[in-house]
Amino acid sequence: MNVIFASGAVAGKAAKSATSTIPIVCLTGDLVKAGLVKSLASPGGNLTGISILTAEASAKRLELLIQIVPTLERAAVFYNFDDLTASLSVEPTKAAAAKMQVRLQVIGVHGQSDFPSALAAAVNANVQAIALTSNPLFDIAGQQIAELALQNKLATVSFADSFPEVGGLLSYGPSIFAEYHHAAHFAARIIRGAKPADLPVEHTTIYKLGINLKTARALNLKVPEMLLASADTVIE
Repeated sequence: MNVIFASGAVAGKAAKSATSTIPIVCLTGDLVKAGLVKSLASPGGNLTGISILTAEASAKRLELLIQIVPTLERAAVFYNFDDLTASLSVEPTKAAAAKMQVRLQVIGVHGQSDFPSALAAAVNANVQAIALTSNPLFDIAGQQIAELALQNKLATVSFADSFPEVGGLLSYGPSIFAEYHHAAHFAARIIRGAKPADLPVEHTTIYKLGINLKTARALNLKVPEMLLASADTVIE
């Protein structure tokens, strides 16, 4: 085996625990705060990769919800209990909610089987919208979450650019497919002889906005023209 690819902090931690010699390329929120590397400039050890999370992007997702749901007073943020970097999404969302005078319900899940009860908790809290933190679980289960949210008439926003394609209302974040390609370049450099310890961790720099108009209509929501014009992807 030449290189291990790990998507998410949990997978990165497991890979690093399993080997100290095989090179690892990890794609996750923040490699430093997850304890996976010593620093961005000098990762050390056998792991390097790409950090895809910023506080600004987490806050921006809540701002986007407010643009489409201008009467938003209560929202929920879902996070993965097992995500070592969950606070990097949750805390900026909480700060943004306080600034925008939105009451925020923080709801944790362990896996896909928890989503029905998580949605029930959100409904019981009278939320109008749900923001999903940056975690592979919410990308994998995007369609399930979108369907449950629509059944309960809740607006949704995710980091995953695939979310509107499976019925979610909004997405704002990096292109996951593009970041996998980015990670492949890391792997190629390692295969050619570079050491992970010498490859600085890189950050996502391009964020994309996706909107599903069909879902917006089903929720009786009007998407502002300026927001629609700024979208990179629009699902009709």
